[in-house]
Amino acid sequence: MRSLLFYLIASLIGLTAQAQVTQFSSGSRSDAMGDIRTVLIDEYAVFNNQAASVFNKTGSVVASTMRKFMMSDLHYSSVGASIPFQENNCIGLVASYNGFDQYNQTKAAINYSRLLTDKISIGAQFDYLSRNILEYGTHQSMTFEVGAMARLNRQLTFGTHLFNPIRARSGYYADARYPSYLAVGLAYQPSETFMICAEAENDYFKNNTYKVGVEYKPAKTVSIRGGVNNEELSFGLGLRLKSLQLDVCSAYHRYLGISPSGSLIYVFKQGE
Repeated sequence: MRSLLFYLIASLIGLTAQAQVTQFSSGSRSDAMGDIRTVLIDEYAVFNNQAASVFNKTGSVVASTMRKFMMSDLHYSSVGASIPFQENNCIGLVASYNGFDQYNQTKAAINYSRLLTDKISIGAQFDYLSRNILEYGTHQSMTFEVGAMARLNRQLTFGTHLFNPIRARSGYYADARYPSYLAVGLAYQPSETFMICAEAENDYFKNNTYKVGVEYKPAKTVSIRGGVNNEELSFGLGLRLKSLQLDVCSAYHRYLGISPSGSLIYVFKQGE
């Protein structure tokens, strides 16, 4: 029975990789907006597009968790920190985990972002990836990811992110590779209270994924979010109280069900 459960969970992890190729939590704001990752300028940029961290200009610590399809063995958790310095630079740290005792993955990373001009930024991250499978042991890999962002004007932001271009090995035979993807996105914010984003993602292993997300702020401290992509519908809320922010999300897959997530942010240095 335990063996059957192992293969079932491993198969579901493989399926969830289709929806989120990095296989780690990207924060509940992103989750709620259809898994939009390239154009959101916030504390979650340390997970999603490192180039956005330097635009955010806040020093912060983030903790995020997700239970995929309400299954305890499909538990995703991540922590990250962003530390701006010398006005136009930011360094970030990330640690993530998902899986269960017989199959799990971990990620540890350090990233750096820099403003090239007042409108353009770049970022890069070096990743250590580890996959542990019962009876096969642990396999370790190194890879990297890069991103860029351009604030075209006060309303439009363009972002792009490339993960694992070297197709690092992920397992115990030559053809087992971590996914590689290129994502591009555009955000339109006509006012301080409303934003709509669109993103396209090309994964080496599957067809393109298209995403749309919206965010509305009925009050300065409250955010309402929604999104859709090829696999899921999502909805979420955000609440900011001084240096703390809480975000929650629920994503729905038509075959596999609901995936709730939650994130907590502590800002120890306010942006300019």
